[in-house]
Amino acid sequence: MAATVKSVDAFNGIFSYPDWFRPFIPVFDELTGISRKELEDFQVGEEISCFYEALDLLDSDLNLIGLFENHPQSLMYLQTRADLLNRFFQLIRERMKSEKVKLAIQKRTQKSATQLKGCRKLIDACFERWSKLLVLRIDFGFKIPDEIVKANYHVDDLKHEFHSLDKLVLLKELLRQFLNNRRHNSILSKIKAYIFKFEHGIKKGFHAHAILILSGNECQKDGYYAHEITEYWKKLTHGNGCTYNCHMAKQKYKRLGIGMINYLDSEKRMVLDECLQYLCKADQAFIFRTLDSSEYRSLQKSQKPKKISNAGRPRKTTQDDKSSVNKKSGGK
Repeated sequence: MAATVKSVDAFNGIFSYPDWFRPFIPVFDELTGISRKELEDFQVGEEISCFYEALDLLDSDLNLIGLFENHPQSLMYLQTRADLLNRFFQLIRERMKSEKVKLAIQKRTQKSATQLKGCRKLIDACFERWSKLLVLRIDFGFKIPDEIVKANYHVDDLKHEFHSLDKLVLLKELLRQFLNNRRHNSILSKIKAYIFKFEHGIKKGFHAHAILILSGNECQKDGYYAHEITEYWKKLTHGNGCTYNCHMAKQKYKRLGIGMINYLDSEKRMVLDECLQYLCKADQAFIFRTLDSSEYRSLQKSQKPKKISNAGRPRKTTQDDKSSVNKKSGGK
């Protein structure tokens, strides 16, 4: 059960939740206040679809809004609502067990695995080509309008032009210019390979998580290049763009998968791989519908670099490095 009622006196009680349910409380609390109409532009995950289907099937005069305001109330009233929540969970479980839902989740997971496999091949090819990589992690987006900030990022703000398809088209076009300008910009020309993951959120609007690969033999200072690239984005967007530069807060990370990474540095390579897994994650609850189309694909990456001649001394690989790579790729 998701909830039981605990007595505080002869007439009143409070809800009691098991540990497994506590992480879901904020999610349930937020979803119950959002209608499906407000999410019509989004491709929601199967789990969220099951949530709303179960909500329709509850068929009760009571509702789940405000359910988690944990203050003493009438025992009889609380028990009725606890029964409602537990019934709701049972309906969700029944929906989740359907073959249609299982197949959809499987398809989504396979798509994620295919994307991850392609990203891994790109990174491995870069290490084969340059042996040392300077890895940059930067997010590209647009400044948030003041009226959205003042409204504290409510779901109603999705109707604002900041969240319109035009912003996605603009973001794609600007990043296309960004990549094309590598031909005549001394900083951008250092980018040898890239991965962009396009996402959308109420707080950020359309944005792109980027992994940019530079040759570690040519470039050494990741902070410098990350700063110059973020400044260039501001210039390209005429001051309307914003970035999140992971290299400005490297001290926050216990394990680093950015900066200089050597071919043989198994620890940093594993952390970098975790970053790839995050970019290709299959458990996104809300995807802006257009981002799930073939025209506006959510993941974009460069071609693998051409191999150089294998003539000369072969690169040494220790047994520990081989084990690490095997572990990362599942022994394949």
